[in-house]
Amino acid sequence: MAGDSPDQEVVVRMILYGVIIVAFVLTVAIMPTVHLGGYTEPMNSHSIEYESAYTQCVELVRRENCAPILVRLAWHDSGNYDINSHTGGATGSIRFDNELAHGGNAGLKVALELLEPIMKEHPRISRADIIQMASAAAIQASGGPKIPMKYGRIDATSPSEVPEEGRLPTAGAPFHQATGPHPMEAASDQSPAAHLRAVFYRMEMPGSDGASSPGRPAAGDAGL
Repeated sequence: MAGDSPDQEVVVRMILYGVIIVAFVLTVAIMPTVHLGGYTEPMNSHSIEYESAYTQCVELVRRENCAPILVRLAWHDSGNYDINSHTGGATGSIRFDNELAHGGNAGLKVALELLEPIMKEHPRISRADIIQMASAAAIQASGGPKIPMKYGRIDATSPSEVPEEGRLPTAGAPFHQATGPHPMEAASDQSPAAHLRAVFYRMEMPGSDGASSPGRPAAGDAGL
């Protein structure tokens, strides 16, 4: 940005990226048609077990002040869905070492360790559900709305289900293509806007629901 110092540009990029993450999490949480990973018939989302796990997530956020990393964990577990290959998505695959080793996932092992006691206490709830649940709880515990959640995500069962590195948005140049069989390859259009469009189109989220979501991250507008 003209006239801005490098430090100011970094701050602006971080803020914009954060807004994108929150908007996407809201979309994933309540969208009526699910694209991001498989679903099974869940237990009643208002059951005692789900309510207990959710309450524990809220308490965890308030105790550990860990809202940002839980939101980031949910985004990184879900934001790698590819509509063309039907791979990736909110499957809990981020718990596998080969996905944690992706450059963009640095530090997220801490978030998984924070959630591990809740996962162990509620084995009937998929890890994928708890990861997304924790993000919604983090938003509520930070003063945001209580997001109506859809549960029943199916966990990935092996490291072989981890998608290729490079599907998530890049925070700065050079921008890779983020799609196709080789997402880390350089994109033909190196603009940030083209990069974000590629990321959200790959998840079958058109511009009105993806790249422009940062302009309207209200829960009521997040359905597809």
